[in-house]
Amino acid sequence: MSVGYAILQLRDRVAAVMKTEWRDLGWGAVNHLRELTASGSDEIGAMITWQEGKLVPMPFGSFNDPETGKVCVRQVDVESARFKAARAYMIRLESEDLEDAEQLEALAAEAKITPAEFKDRFGYLA
Repeated sequence: MSVGYAILQLRDRVAAVMKTEWRDLGWGAVNHLRELTASGSDEIGAMITWQEGKLVPMPFGSFNDPETGKVCVRQVDVESARFKAARAYMIRLESEDLEDAEQLEALAAEAKITPAEFKDRFGYLA
């Protein structure tokens, strides 16, 4: 048997949330394999996912586009309470940070580069 699990590709995750998800998804993977073994199933494993606050195993191949064979991309619900809570605790570079000369100067000083270099290097993140 093989174990397969993945974290949703959320942008800018909070470390504590990420740690909890890894732990929970890992537990879900092991638990799912135990259930498969106990039932005598021929299934080789699954991707363990979060769906509406529950761990849901998705058998390998069930999340592929039937026409292309590629994995279907699942979007994150940015209106969910879980996402909003995590987003509220993030420290992020915002466009206002780049427009405020004093803030930009401070950020550039921390990075030990000029404000122009900071904008060139990190501007796409804002």
